[in-house]
Amino acid sequence: MERWRGKVAVVTGASSGIGWAITQHLLKADMVVIGLARKLKHMEDLKSQLPPGQQERFFPRECDLTSLPSLRTAFHWLEQRFAQRMHVLINNAGMCEFSRLLDAGNDEALKRMIDVNLMGSIYCTKEAYRLMKKAMAFGEECHVINVNSLLGHMVPEHIPQCGFNLYPVAKHALRATNEVLRREMFEDKLLRLSTISPGLTETNFGANSPRPEHLSNMPECAEILKPDDVARGVTFILGSPLHVTIAELLMHKIAVVTGASSGIGWAIAQELLNCKVKVINLSLTLKSEEELKRELSPFEESIFFQKQCDLSQLESLKSAFSWIANKFDNKLHILINNAGMCEFSRILDEGNEESLKRMIDTNLMAAVFCSKESYKLMKTAMNRKEECHIINICSLLGHHIMPHIPDCGFNLYPVAKHALRATNEVLRRELAGDKLIRLSSLSPGITATKFGSYSKKPSHLQNLPDFPQLLQPQDIARAVKFILESPLHVTIAEMLVVPTSEKY
Repeated sequence: MERWRGKVAVVTGASSGIGWAITQHLLKADMVVIGLARKLKHMEDLKSQLPPGQQERFFPRECDLTSLPSLRTAFHWLEQRFAQRMHVLINNAGMCEFSRLLDAGNDEALKRMIDVNLMGSIYCTKEAYRLMKKAMAFGEECHVINVNSLLGHMVPEHIPQCGFNLYPVAKHALRATNEVLRREMFEDKLLRLSTISPGLTETNFGANSPRPEHLSNMPECAEILKPDDVARGVTFILGSPLHVTIAELLMHKIAVVTGASSGIGWAIAQELLNCKVKVINLSLTLKSEEELKRELSPFEESIFFQKQCDLSQLESLKSAFSWIANKFDNKLHILINNAGMCEFSRILDEGNEESLKRMIDTNLMAAVFCSKESYKLMKTAMNRKEECHIINICSLLGHHIMPHIPDCGFNLYPVAKHALRATNEVLRRELAGDKLIRLSSLSPGITATKFGSYSKKPSHLQNLPDFPQLLQPQDIARAVKFILESPLHVTIAEMLVVPTSEKY
């Protein structure tokens, strides 16, 4: 966050909950924060409780986001006060009215839901972009983050006498807005656009805690997110390097990283070793002693273990986990299913049956069987009240199928990665009763590794588009560390990390 020191941020809905938590985190990072909310007096009271240095950098402004004149007045003030430029916009303000769409007499409520949760964000982004262009003209980085919701990804089952009104509709629309804006902003190399979607969070919003009478039919949650959890996610996004668009707690844990001899797997292994995690590399090709001495400190070398394993062969895989069980007292805390392969041929090509089988065995079944074997060892750790985590390294191609590229087929790679995401959801339901284990999926965009030969395209990849800047393996490793270090009651169910320059 060092590079954001002294930069100007706007946080909407800054008077309470997630908005106030984000405001505090940005102020601690020495940013200047303008809080926009209707409750000016409440923000001024909160300001008086801040340390003196932070008080000087917090500017509360009254603003009704459902009123375009009110919103424009606030940004006009900002323009005059801060040399006509700003750097960060956090579209956080939101509201939810618990009635059904079909209820009588709620027309104004429906309009408010769209005005606050969707149009307010759109208009704030338009006004902010005007000022950000001036900052970018000076070579200054900018970022827009939309605080969305889990309900922007799914609509909950019907709960008697408790409708969510247009809230899920607005949040789905906000996600689509993000993608439209991403394409419009594609040429702005100093501007990033991100979205963060919290699940149920302990705030006054929606009166989740305590629940009013009309919410009594909502299911209980054992533990819900805190506003600070979401704020940490925002600072992680802002702290990522410009070309990326998304440790003490880990000490003495034991982790398996598949495919950790190079690329993303090796970067993840190094990140974990730096946190004093014992790392076991399962791979067909192992790191040489010379490489380890050159790339690791003596201490890191002492806690890095390797076992040769052909992950496409179940017998080899089970033998490797039997070795782990014997060496590490039947215990394991972390599994990173990273190993993968891609063969560039078409599904319909002749004579590629073995290639098709390898693609599924390596990219899907290896992750399934590693999860099964790891779970046996993780149960030992959980019996000792030790937290466990499985992270599947998926891919952007597990979310989208690329358009046809002549003479360059991706074989079953996208198929396997879509299936891996579905496997994650099946496992999440099977593991629902295990309170000490979490399951996450991390999907990188195009990354500078030997995998797929994106760094230097061979002749059969000449039709792939060029990218100005790729993700680096270290970017993915940082994201893994962030997922692992989130508090136990927070699950980063899915994270998509793409190069800022990548259109998807």
